[in-house]
Amino acid sequence: LDEPTNGLDPAGRRAMLDLIRSLHRDFGKSVILSSHLLDDVARVCDSIVIIDGGRVLAHGRIDVLKAHLRGRYRLRLEGDAAPFIARLREAGVSVREEPVLGSSETELVADVPPGFRPRRFFEVLAELDGARRATSAAGGGGPVLRGLVPDEERLEDVFRRVVAAGAPREVGLAG
Repeated sequence: LDEPTNGLDPAGRRAMLDLIRSLHRDFGKSVILSSHLLDDVARVCDSIVIIDGGRVLAHGRIDVLKAHLRGRYRLRLEGDAAPFIARLREAGVSVREEPVLGSSETELVADVPPGFRPRRFFEVLAELDGARRATSAAGGGGPVLRGLVPDEERLEDVFRRVVAAGAPREVGLAG
């Protein structure tokens, strides 16, 4: 199918994507879908082929191609994040700050080393809180964790990354 949702309104687009998905799920049919609308591709496909300039640069299961970011988390903190960031860096975590516009919160992008468990984020906060309480009678507020989610690439990000690398490769076709 070449651009099967081209020119459709939102309801028609959703119906077409549901039909394509049901061809595989309900009837066991394989469908080859060509589209630059990568959100549509992500909704109905398990595997993809990334082509640039007539060259196949990557192919494989979408979940495997997205595995690039396993070990990356987005954290949202309120308060002074500096001590928290320093402790994470001591633990081998690469941390990048991204200010949240119109908010007193800070978003952190944290790339964790192998074996790092997400509960360690909470342990570091508890350690900081304990140290703060032990040294301050006033108690002051330490950083408060408002959000923690694994970071995941969108299919568009995968496409950009693969095209930027430019070298053909096969990724996880099994399964």
